Amino acid sequence: MNKEVLKEEKEYLNKVEKQIKKNIDSLSAFLNSEKERIQQEKFEMRSTYATKEDVDDTFLDIYAESLDFEEKEKERTQLLRMQKNPYFARVDVRENNSKKQYYNYIGYRSLTNDDGGFYVIDWRAPFASLFYDYDKGNFSYNTVSGTVSGKILNKRQFKIENEELKYYFDADIKVDDDILQETLSGTTNEKMKNIVATIQREQNQIIRCSEKFNTFVLGVAGSGKTSIALHRVAYLLYKLKGKLKSSEVLILSPNDMFSAYISEVLPDLNEDNALNTTFEQILKNELGENVIFETKLEQVQRKILGKFPVDEEKNSYAFLVDLYNFLIKFASTSFKPTLIRLGNYNIPESKIAGMYFKSYSKVFPYKRIEWIIENLIETFFSNFKKLEFKLQEFLRAKLYRMFLNNNPINLYKKFLSSKNKKFTLINGKIKYEDVCAILLIHFFIYGSIDYTSFKHVVIDEAQDYNAIQLFILNSYFNCPKTIVGDVGQSLNVTSTNDTISHINEIFSISNAEHQIVDVNNFELKEIKTLNLTKSYRSSYQITTLANSILNRTDCEAIKRVGQNPELCKISSKSGFVSKFKNLFESYKQKGYNNIGIITKTLKNSKELFDLLHPHFKDIKLITNTEHYLNGVVVLDAFSSKGLEFDAVIVFNANTDEYNSELDRQLLYIAVTRALHDVCLIYTKQPSKFVLNYFNLLEEK
Repeated sequence: MNKEVLKEEKEYLNKVEKQIKKNIDSLSAFLNSEKERIQQEKFEMRSTYATKEDVDDTFLDIYAESLDFEEKEKERTQLLRMQKNPYFARVDVRENNSKKQYYNYIGYRSLTNDDGGFYVIDWRAPFASLFYDYDKGNFSYNTVSGTVSGKILNKRQFKIENEELKYYFDADIKVDDDILQETLSGTTNEKMKNIVATIQREQNQIIRCSEKFNTFVLGVAGSGKTSIALHRVAYLLYKLKGKLKSSEVLILSPNDMFSAYISEVLPDLNEDNALNTTFEQILKNELGENVIFETKLEQVQRKILGKFPVDEEKNSYAFLVDLYNFLIKFASTSFKPTLIRLGNYNIPESKIAGMYFKSYSKVFPYKRIEWIIENLIETFFSNFKKLEFKLQEFLRAKLYRMFLNNNPINLYKKFLSSKNKKFTLINGKIKYEDVCAILLIHFFIYGSIDYTSFKHVVIDEAQDYNAIQLFILNSYFNCPKTIVGDVGQSLNVTSTNDTISHINEIFSISNAEHQIVDVNNFELKEIKTLNLTKSYRSSYQITTLANSILNRTDCEAIKRVGQNPELCKISSKSGFVSKFKNLFESYKQKGYNNIGIITKTLKNSKELFDLLHPHFKDIKLITNTEHYLNGVVVLDAFSSKGLEFDAVIVFNANTDEYNSELDRQLLYIAVTRALHDVCLIYTKQPSKFVLNYFNLLEEK
């Protein structure tokens, strides 16, 4: 580093920090005085006798002041976070037809000086894309005012910690390997971290993709799919400020544990958290607590054990089409209008039939029923506005009784019978693959909760959703979506590939404004599909092992050299405990925060925990309902998806334990959770899926 340049950069950082402190002090003074004033106004409003109009006006004034107070408080919180690390890069440019050189610093949020200029530019601003997308040389980017072109003269990156400039260097590429390598070589935390300073070009293109698209991202394990989806949300909230709020974004996570794991990313990016939920919670909300069904995790465990196999046909696009056609036929043949008598009013069956079969025949039954109710109330009961709600309930009950069968479960049984299949329970619960189909039938007949407040939806781990589930989600959430997944982490690659290859058709059917359409003849709605092929999570050696397990050729390993994975044979339970003790000590010396002991099944996890816990009191058993914490944890492979650990110990990596194609996928998931170290423990013979890698390792 050049000493003069370092001195200049430290002086600039000092100037920025002074401005941040000045802004914080100003906001703190305002907030302290406003808090007292608002509290006093609330007290006076409660204690002073006044007319209702006076109270209402005062309440509205206080409410507006409270909102302003909250915004200022949020800004102070952001500045306090910014104070420790205000920026991470600088881009020097000269625009075309100008001799002046501009120095632009890029950080987590913008910061203006007293003259209205920018000390720091937000990473989401159009200009900041130069840092991610361009090397030194010519550039152009689009703004609301038009295209800006010029030349990048230099790109500089910084390491700032706790308001101190550790070092800087000038980079010839967009994110220098030194910064990226240092970031990737670090240890994990109990929460997912933002990656703003190391976003890669292909990732940035996804983040800044048009908000109008349904964006489908297929990324290999460790490519940053989930993180990129969250950064995309932050970008859209910035770009569409005033049009999109955090409360209007929904993130569908695979389970509650993962929801907690990603909960700090958006706040780190100076945005409020979006609503997080799971598909299982949607099932409960829609079908009610009385419909008891197995969870996705229970289905996976059933599938792994193989005693009650999953009917994979129910996950296919063809099954969705058959069910859809069955429901179309149901809509036209199972509704038998009858006369409705209410007081002195008689509503003839011919009027109901005319609306259901003709006027409103192009929409699903639930919509027809609602429109018929609106028409009848306007025609017959327009003078009974005070009774409108009760009239709606009465008419709705009468109209639904006109269906020969309006029970979704019974209808599903009839559909299965038409395909020579039987409806069976598992441990007294509806199978997960069946409850998804029942939810579709329920939506077709009764509609759904109102989800129109959501303007963007993120669907994570998309490879675990079947055709029916994606149809339902696109029907519920009629807004742009960011969908991310990895076929390599699917537990049925054939089924996942089938769904992915038909995703345009699935979305196009459900996008037809809820109209019944010919599923064999419709206009496709384009989904923008993008690929992430480079894995950044694991070391080169671990990614190479993972690729060999799947025979995967579409995953590029980052050139971060680490330890060779270890294959360790154990002969007894005492040997397990002894090996774990040695590994824990080794990992502790390396400074690792998180160690994942990953088993094939949830049952294996519980058994292993019971074995280890008497010897290691700090060890934790994790299922997909608990919050993930730092330390040594035991969990099953399926629940580990999306998480990452400094080191992974794969338990029972035996040839009899990991032998099928499903086992291969689970082993791949387990190995790809690791950043730095992997140890596969086995008895007797190791799994055939790891032999190629370790045989080649021995030859070297």
